[in-house]
Amino acid sequence: MCYSLKRVGLQGAGVVIRPQVSDCHWTDFPSARECIKAGREAALQKIREIHRVMRYGNICQIFSKTRAFWAS
Repeated sequence: MCYSLKRVGLQGAGVVIRPQVSDCHWTDFPSARECIKAGREAALQKIREIHRVMRYGNICQIFSKTRAFWAS
């Protein structure tokens, strides 16, 4: 159920960042620095994609919605 809800929630995302934090539990406060570092590294790997979506994401979404409207 949780997996399905996550998939639905990510459908509208322009960029999905998946840091390797499977060893970090949300209550494991002492390892927070490692989790934050993993998140930062994952975001840096996607930085070009993030910039592209920030620059063109809105335009692409509007275009695809308009195109779908006229195609129906």
